[in-house]
Amino acid sequence: MSNILDKKPKELLEKFIEDYNNIFDIDVEKTRRIMKGTDYFDSLTNKWYENLEKQDFDKAFSIYNEDYYFTDMWYCFQKYSRGYLKSLYKNSMSDGSAIYDFIKHDVNTILDLGCGIGYTTSALKQIFPNQTVYATNLKETKQWKFCQMMSQQYNFILTDDINEIPEKIDFVFASEYFEHIYDCIDHLLNIIEKVSPKYFFIANSFNTRSVGHFEHYKFTDTKKPPHIFLKHESEISRLFNNTLREYGYEKIKTKLWNNKPTLWRKNE
Repeated sequence: MSNILDKKPKELLEKFIEDYNNIFDIDVEKTRRIMKGTDYFDSLTNKWYENLEKQDFDKAFSIYNEDYYFTDMWYCFQKYSRGYLKSLYKNSMSDGSAIYDFIKHDVNTILDLGCGIGYTTSALKQIFPNQTVYATNLKETKQWKFCQMMSQQYNFILTDDINEIPEKIDFVFASEYFEHIYDCIDHLLNIIEKVSPKYFFIANSFNTRSVGHFEHYKFTDTKKPPHIFLKHESEISRLFNNTLREYGYEKIKTKLWNNKPTLWRKNE
């Protein structure tokens, strides 16, 4: 099985379309047309925010199970996650070494949060072939069914609930994930409580307009009544980072562009 990160994008895409078609019997030509433009993605984004404004959350979240939503997930993998994983091997530490060399001796368990179509998790399993790799996804969706196939091929463990993970996690990978969680900071705290990660490798883009991203996020502040607030996307990133620091994580300085993804390490 060749390495996912070494394959050319066109070759990867052809294999993905073939596998997806085998499961869901899609219109392949329509898929290719969608992937050549932005009209479909723009329409999904507009539909998402329109339904949020109407507070029709069921209709908003139903977008995740639309027949061709998988094209957006492919785009996110190809444009973002694949590059983030490749950045592990860049000489991006302050001493000129690679992030992978910095973390590899500490990592026995890995968690990919919101694994999408499973390509990111599969690549993580190839990067860490002897480690246990978990992935989370939404059950009862097409992406879940596709990821079940990927998990069997690449030998990772798929779950819809981190509470089902029976061990501590050393390395958490989260590419464009927390923006899809309305109460993202409470969710972060639950992850810290349940699996106690040693490292987070996080790429957040709270201020980006996209399907599944919110304009305001729920934030619980037990120090200030009435405790629960709605925080604008421009504020939540700062609060998110401050929460990590409050719970004992330090941001490791790297030479990655715009410090993205950000590497956080738990202080001993």
